[in-house]
Amino acid sequence: MQKTFINIFLGLFLFLVIPVSVFADNYTNEIIAQTPPANQVFTPKLIVAQLGVKQAKFKGRMGSINYCEKFNNKNGKGKTALIVVIHAKSGIGDDNIRQLYSPAVKSLIKYLEKTNTKALVLIPQCPANSSWYRAADGSTPYKTVVELVNQKKKDYDISSNIVYITGYSMGGAASYHIIAKYPNLFSKCVLVSSSANTQDLKFLKGNFYIIHGVDDDVIPLDKAEKIVNTLKNNPNVTVKFEKMENKSHLESITDAYNDKLWKWMFN
Repeated sequence: MQKTFINIFLGLFLFLVIPVSVFADNYTNEIIAQTPPANQVFTPKLIVAQLGVKQAKFKGRMGSINYCEKFNNKNGKGKTALIVVIHAKSGIGDDNIRQLYSPAVKSLIKYLEKTNTKALVLIPQCPANSSWYRAADGSTPYKTVVELVNQKKKDYDISSNIVYITGYSMGGAASYHIIAKYPNLFSKCVLVSSSANTQDLKFLKGNFYIIHGVDDDVIPLDKAEKIVNTLKNNPNVTVKFEKMENKSHLESITDAYNDKLWKWMFN
């Protein structure tokens, strides 16, 4: 009993005090916290400033959603690419900040700045006590995200063939669902450590890069392999599959987002 109490106390301490970088999603109660270097103190304002993002709220026809955006090299030559990052359970909330702890976000922004790529990054936040499929107020967050994407496409005259999406864990499953419902909205999709509703796989279209840890302890590798095998039989899909050796669920999410991945997306 005493040991159980201590474990609960430590879990609450990590959740409330230490900035969270990655959580496992609905499949597990495990909480993983990543502390910053000893000489750095991370606050919400500092994170927003370091990433160079702007916080905003989008009001759609059927609901509203918090999001952050960064327009990299806005005045550069050429067309603007648009990429949406769909977070896992760790990012759920109403603060418009938790989703920025996504391992995809820092890696993506760093890559864009390094390569001087002209791109608009959208990082929506699923509302508190909600999922991407159903919010507490009865709205459907993923549909509001789609409205946001379409509005930005219109605002900045962005071509559909350079609109991309990436999701990991719970956010990956949501990404599959979004593409299934709106198959002409995104041309490229990166899914990391994700499962999918088998019904969604029938309606997918575009180019997919699927990454999964061999030692994933939350979503077994064979689930990703089944998805890949199904997609290979879809004439509207091209699929690239990468297995990460000796990587768990969370390790895969952390390590997958690297320059190789972004080069595939933006080239």
